[in-house]
Amino acid sequence: MIPEEYAGRIIDLIEKFGVFEANTQPYPMSRDTQRYVKRTARGVMKFMDEGQPLSADTKPALANKALQAKKGGYFVTIPNEVTEDQLPALGEMMARDIAEAFAYGIDNVAFNATGTADENEGSITGIIASLVQNAAITGSGDTWPELVRDDFTQVISALKTSAFDGVGPKWYCSHAFYWQVMAPIVLDAGGVTAAEMEGRRSLMFLGFPVELTQVLPSTGAADTVACVFGNLRAGTTFGDRRELTIKFSEHFQFSADVTAVLATRRFDIKIDGAGTGTGGSSVPEVIAALKTAAA
Repeated sequence: MIPEEYAGRIIDLIEKFGVFEANTQPYPMSRDTQRYVKRTARGVMKFMDEGQPLSADTKPALANKALQAKKGGYFVTIPNEVTEDQLPALGEMMARDIAEAFAYGIDNVAFNATGTADENEGSITGIIASLVQNAAITGSGDTWPELVRDDFTQVISALKTSAFDGVGPKWYCSHAFYWQVMAPIVLDAGGVTAAEMEGRRSLMFLGFPVELTQVLPSTGAADTVACVFGNLRAGTTFGDRRELTIKFSEHFQFSADVTAVLATRRFDIKIDGAGTGTGGSSVPEVIAALKTAAA
């Protein structure tokens, strides 16, 4: 039902729809539990007296981390009459649906999961739940229209300078938030670029790219994270144990004359750069967010 050309199409679609996986740090997993090391503090330079050793250790601080492969699945049964009569159209539709399901599901847990051990979150803790207190910047009001440009600059200033190395940070928000909040701030600033004169507008805000993902809020609410800003390449890890695998069976519910489709993938997600410490002593690292104020 999904021939080889559609299998390749699924991978292309996942790359198109999957915002988190396109921006995170990939980490191939050679076993179910894969350990890695994160630097939590850099080494320091100290001055030495002639002929005397250093008085303190200056090595970087390291923390042990572990990825534990979880299995995400997609299952559907399709009457064989449908597969016989509409094979080309059905193959394209199934390829797109599987790709969207996995891309959306990975984005959703990466940003929103709270660590619950159930079929929706798989014990994964996402970005928002991982943010330390000082990395979640409270905006000027409890609704989207009350958010102002200075709220966003406070989010940018919260990150460590290391967040701006390499690919650098990006904004992550919903389509609605960009056009209801960010775009008006840009337009109100005035000025017209050559690209705008030609009718093109790239999704940028305050000098940084914007990535749209519909797993983040599409409507405003009090005391809720509205958008995320950060360097996901530096601050998150995507452990890939097994790529997407699709299996078919005509024997499942044989008497009903249906074909069963099962798509699975094994992976894990770790948020490494959402800050350290707790309470008033918490220190943001390479990921921060803007939230609305409490009502």
